[in-house]
Amino acid sequence: EDFYNIAETETQRVSVFKGDNVSYSFENTQNPILNIKFTAKVSAGKVASKVEVLRNTSTMVDTPAPGKVYQNINIWVGNYGWATEKNIKDMTISFTVPLDWITSNNIDKSSIALYRYNDDSWEQLPTSLTTRNENSITFTSSTPGFSPFAISGETVSIPAVIPTAYHTPAAVANNGSNITSSPQTNEVEPGGKAGTIMLWVLFIIVIMAVTVIIYQRKDEILQGINNMRQQRGR
Repeated sequence: EDFYNIAETETQRVSVFKGDNVSYSFENTQNPILNIKFTAKVSAGKVASKVEVLRNTSTMVDTPAPGKVYQNINIWVGNYGWATEKNIKDMTISFTVPLDWITSNNIDKSSIALYRYNDDSWEQLPTSLTTRNENSITFTSSTPGFSPFAISGETVSIPAVIPTAYHTPAAVANNGSNITSSPQTNEVEPGGKAGTIMLWVLFIIVIMAVTVIIYQRKDEILQGINNMRQQRGR
């Protein structure tokens, strides 16, 4: 790895004996890797495990890992070529991701996974959520080997908001000049068409009311007319 791309390194050494469940624990807060575990198939004495926390994508890979990358790292166990299925099995890596990063980047927690670069491509490793607290979430991945890795996740898709369309008044040509029509209003101008209609409505209402009164009191009116006729006849 390019020296200038390494932000932090942490190395642990553990005695490895055949049949042992070997565990490397890391305590550097800048290192997202919590532990590396495997079962030894051979005895090898003291074996070192080294984690390189990188500033950017590893210089040993051709393309960045998929998704939104939280951290690029290199993990090595033993000398070159030692950490193979011939010597170890059931290899797992536990790592932590802060909730602040998940929230600020709108990451789907279920999409967070460990990716391993192998044979010129990135492979998503089986990853499961193991524990969580108020500050971070811990995940565990199984891996067939050690090489450049990346912790990555996918952003949550947010439905697009379609803005409401507002209709603007159309321009009306008048004597060669463009005049923008004013918005319609519900106000009734005195003497206007609406005012005339209202007067006719009131007039009809008055006529109908008088007609109803006359109909209701027709007997009294007819009696009064007869009385007036009799008085004139005298």
